[in-house]
Amino acid sequence: CEIRLDEDARRLISDLGSSSVKSLGFRDNWVFVGGKGASVQNNFEKYLKNDNTKNKYENWPELIDLQGCIPKYLE
Repeated sequence: CEIRLDEDARRLISDLGSSSVKSLGFRDNWVFVGGKGASVQNNFEKYLKNDNTKNKYENWPELIDLQGCIPKYLE
């Protein structure tokens, strides 16, 4: 069974602040930390496109390293 991000899931993640979720493709590397009520400027996101001419690990892009402090949001 193959699971993919459908348009509803992509829209919901985009509403949380992701700017890359709508561009994700097969075997792309993506890290996203966001949350309801967070402003887009405070989200953490990195995206590496799967490109066989540039991939570091055969059919996979290199690893993503994302560092920072994640703020706590109180409702």
